[in-house]
Amino acid sequence: MFGRHGSRFPLETELPELIRVVTAIHNQILTNYNQGRASICASDFDLFRNWQFDPNITMDVASNLSPSGWNEMEALAQRYQAAFPSILPSTYSPKDYFFRGARYERMEYSLHAFADGLFGVDGYEQAQFEEIPEPDFFMRSFSYCSLYQDIIQRIERDAFAEGPEYQEMVMQVSAKLGFHNSNVLRNSEIALLAVYCLYEQTWNLNYTDPSPFCAAFSVANAQVIEYSRDLEWYYRIGYGEQEHRRLYENLMCFPLQDMLRFMQSNDANDHKARIFNGHVSQFLILLHFDAFDGDAILTRHNFAQQTQRVWRSTDILPMAANLVVIRYE
Repeated sequence: MFGRHGSRFPLETELPELIRVVTAIHNQILTNYNQGRASICASDFDLFRNWQFDPNITMDVASNLSPSGWNEMEALAQRYQAAFPSILPSTYSPKDYFFRGARYERMEYSLHAFADGLFGVDGYEQAQFEEIPEPDFFMRSFSYCSLYQDIIQRIERDAFAEGPEYQEMVMQVSAKLGFHNSNVLRNSEIALLAVYCLYEQTWNLNYTDPSPFCAAFSVANAQVIEYSRDLEWYYRIGYGEQEHRRLYENLMCFPLQDMLRFMQSNDANDHKARIFNGHVSQFLILLHFDAFDGDAILTRHNFAQQTQRVWRSTDILPMAANLVVIRYE
C-alpha cells in the first residue's frame, strides 16, 4: 500500500493568510447581506452568521493531521482488514507488517491511525515504524531533484484564471456574496475561499455542520475551480509536460523496484504487508503510468470540451488517497 496522509490542517505557509482573508471576507459578507447586496439564501446566511474561524487552528497545529484525518485513516485500515483478514491480521507482529512514512507529523500520525485501525485503540504503540533517513530518496525523491524543481510551471493554470470561464465564475461568486463593481473579489481571494471550503468539508466528515463558504460556489462554479486545480497538477506532475515524462517515471524508481521485488518474492520470511504513507507529490508521481492518461491535452482553452476527462484531481488526489497492490496465489 502506498498512500497519502489523511486530512490535515492548513500548511504553515498558508494559514496566516487564510485566517486574515477568510475572516475579513466573512465580516464583509455579513454587512453585504444586511444591506441587501448579497443573494445568498437565509439558511446559508445563518451559517455565515454563526461561523467563526476555529480558534484551535493555530500555527502550533499547522500542517498536522486533523482529527478527521486520523479517523479516516483508522477507518480505511478497518475496511481493508475486513476485506483481507489473512493479509492484515489484527494482532501486530514485526514479521507480518512493515510501516514506512515520510518526514512531517501528518505522515507519521497517519500510519499510527492506520495501525490503530488494524490493532485497536492505541495499537500503534506496539508497532514498529521504520526510521526516516535524511536525505530520503525513497519517499521524497522529488525534493532532491533540481531538474524537477526547475520545471514546475503554472503558466497554463494562471492563464486559465485570466480567461473568460474563470472570470465569469469570479463575477458570479462575488455577486452572490455581495461584492459588486470595483469591489469584485480578486482571483486569489476566490481561490482561498474555495480552499477553505474544502478544508472545512474534510474536517467534518459527517457533514453535520456544513461550511458556509461552500455555499458561495454553484456546481458550475465548483467545476471551474476544479479544472484550475487539474491544470495545476497536470502540468506540475501529470501528462502536460510530455518531454519530462521519463523524469517523472524515474523519480519513483526505488518504490516501484521495492514493490516489484516484494510481489515477485517467494521468501517465507517476507512481511505480509508493506505499508507506506507520504506526500501528495510522491503519490501522484507513483501513478505516472497510464492510469489517468488518454484525455486530449488539457489547456486553458478547452475547459468546455473536457467534461468527460479522466484527469480529475478531486478523484485522484483526495486526502488519504491510496494505491494497493495485492498478490493472489
